Amino acid sequence: RLIMPKLEVLENTMTCLNAKVSDLDNKVAHVETRLTEVENSCSFIDEKHEIHTKELKNSQSEVKNLQKACQNLEENMKSLNTEKQNMKSKLIDLESRSMRENLMFYGLQESPNEICEEKVKQFCNEKLKIDASAIKFDRVHRIGGESMKKPRLIVAKFHYYNDRETVRKMAM
Repeated sequence: RLIMPKLEVLENTMTCLNAKVSDLDNKVAHVETRLTEVENSCSFIDEKHEIHTKELKNSQSEVKNLQKACQNLEENMKSLNTEKQNMKSKLIDLESRSMRENLMFYGLQESPNEICEEKVKQFCNEKLKIDASAIKFDRVHRIGGESMKKPRLIVAKFHYYNDRETVRKMAM
C-alpha cells in the first residue's frame, strides 16, 4: 500500500520531467534552427563585406590614379598658361613693332573710289610742304565703317621709318 502512492508520485514526477525534457528538446531545436540562420546570415554578410572591401580598394586605387592625372593636367595647364603669357607678350611686341612705321591722318575728306595713298601724299605736299613723291608706303587705308557725320581716319604704313619721322615732325 505504501508503495503505490510513492509510485504514483514518481510517475507524476516522471511525467513532469518528460514534459520538461520535451519542452527543452523543442527549445534546443528552435535554438539550433536560429543558430543555423544566424550562421548563414554571418556567412552572407562576410561575403558581402569581402566584395565591398575589394570594391573599396579598387575605388581607392582609381581615385589615386585620377588624382595623379588631375595633378598632371594642372601642371600642364600652368605650363600652357605661362607659354600663353609669353606668346601674348611677344605678340604685343610684334604688333607694336609692326605699327612703328604707321601714322594716322584725321580729317581728310572722304570721297567715293578714292585712293588713300594719293590723298596722304597730297596732304603732305599741300599742308606740310614735303615733297611726297619719293615717299614709299607699304599700305594706306581708312579704318572703320562709313559714317555720314565725319570722315574716317587714314592709317598709312610708311616703308621707311625716316620718311615717317619727317612727316611726323613737320606735322607738329
